[in-house]
Amino acid sequence: MEDLLKRLTDMLGKQLDDPCFDRFVQELGETPEILCDSKSMREFSFKDSGIYVSMDKRQNQIKSVFLHLSTAGVEAGSIAPYKGNLPSGITPEDNRATVKKRLATKPRSQRIQGRTKADPKDYWEYYSIGPLELTFIFDGATKRMDALSIHYTIDTAPPEPPPPDPETYLQDRCSSSMLKTMAFAQSEARRLKHNFIGSEFLLLGLLGESQSISSSALGSVGVTLEKAREEVEKIIGRGESRVGNKIPYTYGAKRVLALALEQATKLDRELMDDAHLLLGLIECGEGVGSRVLENLQVDAESLRKDVLMRASKSL
Repeated sequence: MEDLLKRLTDMLGKQLDDPCFDRFVQELGETPEILCDSKSMREFSFKDSGIYVSMDKRQNQIKSVFLHLSTAGVEAGSIAPYKGNLPSGITPEDNRATVKKRLATKPRSQRIQGRTKADPKDYWEYYSIGPLELTFIFDGATKRMDALSIHYTIDTAPPEPPPPDPETYLQDRCSSSMLKTMAFAQSEARRLKHNFIGSEFLLLGLLGESQSISSSALGSVGVTLEKAREEVEKIIGRGESRVGNKIPYTYGAKRVLALALEQATKLDRELMDDAHLLLGLIECGEGVGSRVLENLQVDAESLRKDVLMRASKSL
């Protein structure tokens, strides 16, 4: 397809019922795989073209595209590298300085973070061009360009404030069983050698407390620690880096914990427990933790009602 990048960026910001996506699929000639279809997000993968497309159901927008150039998925052969054109004549061989020169502007911000949780030394550089935010990801060792994410930044709804740092309230607002859940989540992150705790490890932490409300509710719908571990490893794999003494939370995990705190407040409980955490995970409706539940064929609304019923009986 000629000028593939323009066809992709033209879709960004369009409403979900706009026929542009269906036309794109037809012209590309590749049937996409649905990676996620939660209450808030829908994500598609074009594995033969190296493209991910993300849709935001809450804002009714086609929100972002992710282009695989030399990612771990490309190296493993699970997805083909993106072969289309890039903005401003940029090529996958360009380094950070060349990209800056071609775009004729400075990055809006930059940080060091891995493209996966196991690789924390990649360079991420953010450029704002009109309504689009371009995120270039460069391999920290080879300096090569690994990926480009293009995000539509003009929202139809006000942005959510960032979730608070869990370290500011966990010790004071967690029950003893909740603290055990969080400790198990950390041990699971270490077991898979990941340097961040995401929502998937919070889910494993819930399943690690076998006598808890959440573990019982999850078990009643066929979700066991062994099955969840298998799904988590399928999605994020095992890391190879050394795990530090203190493992930080991802943005998604912080959001789940903030929602759990809200659930505790709504239910007039001073301390968070495992039931509140599972309710927060369900309400969040996105991230790897939610994807694991979807892959295991869990009806989120039925599970939510069951957790609330079990929690009310425990009072």
